[in-house]
Amino acid sequence: MFIVTILLALANISGIGGGGLIIPIAISNFGFPTREAIAVSNSTIFLGGVARFFLYSIYEKHPHNENKMVIDHSITSIMIPMVLVGSYMGVMLNVLLPEVALAIILTLLLAYLTYSTTNKGLKLWAIETVDNKRGPSYKESEEELEKEGEQMSLIEKPTPKKRKGKSEDISEDAENGIKKPENTP
Repeated sequence: MFIVTILLALANISGIGGGGLIIPIAISNFGFPTREAIAVSNSTIFLGGVARFFLYSIYEKHPHNENKMVIDHSITSIMIPMVLVGSYMGVMLNVLLPEVALAIILTLLLAYLTYSTTNKGLKLWAIETVDNKRGPSYKESEEELEKEGEQMSLIEKPTPKKRKGKSEDISEDAENGIKKPENTP
């Protein structure tokens, strides 16, 4: 039981929830039927997510902007509707399919997720190994930094405020009482 707790804690910390661990353990070690193991898995993942949020994530700030939380609400607003539809479809399949079909689907899904996660982990490990060999003096090019900056949706980029008059371009300095004619740099 202690090993299960450690594995679930590591899964929760890494952000994967642990459903791939909970369902097989609930079926093999505790004798749960497949449907009940899925329900136990869902409730465990939910409670683990709530605990992680209130004990850790609520205090964590964005690495580039201390005034924002680490949660990107624009991504969550896109993901939540898809998660709800997927959950509804999963409940319907859980009711309609026999336990053998559920076990086969879960096994295939777990095998695919293990394969894809392992490949992604190996690719990231290879990239980090190359970066570590370059040493701390390695600097990324400005183009890579700009591209990374554009991908970070939480970082606010200042946009210049310009208002055009009849013969003058009045910039932000107009708020301070300074006017710049169009032809001055």
